[in-house]
Amino acid sequence: MSTPKLAAASAAKARNILDKIPAQSDGNKPRKVTVYVGRVPLTVDEPEWCRGHQGDDAHVSNLEDFHHIGHAAEIPVPQPDGTALGGMSVVLMQWPFSAPGDNKQPYLSVEDDGTGQAAALDSVAGMAFADRLRAYADEVECKARQLAVMEQLGGQA
Repeated sequence: MSTPKLAAASAAKARNILDKIPAQSDGNKPRKVTVYVGRVPLTVDEPEWCRGHQGDDAHVSNLEDFHHIGHAAEIPVPQPDGTALGGMSVVLMQWPFSAPGDNKQPYLSVEDDGTGQAAALDSVAGMAFADRLRAYADEVECKARQLAVMEQLGGQA
């Protein structure tokens, strides 16, 4: 198949997939973004929370690889020298054109160690995780106060 015919067939396939996915809207007219699948430009709805995509120019080899990424909430781990280690990152993410059977809904992506491995949480699991983070923050504060007392006593406790 010649390149123009292949491009047209790819565009038709991509448009067929797009037509089956409900548009997201928060009541306002959704924003649009142009996605390049190979060399074929497609215009898709973009959720209000989206701050980026696969690559800055939204070029993907397969439509299934395109995803929306929200603003990351990050907790770096401070070091005594003023630097920080990568800590935890939480971001809204969505793969609207993922393979059949995969979840196409937005979710929280939680990465804790920079390995690229991430947990995918729905809203209920995200709220439960936030509760655990608050409890963890209380424990960290308790240990920091305990350390402050030890430091005041010259390292004795």
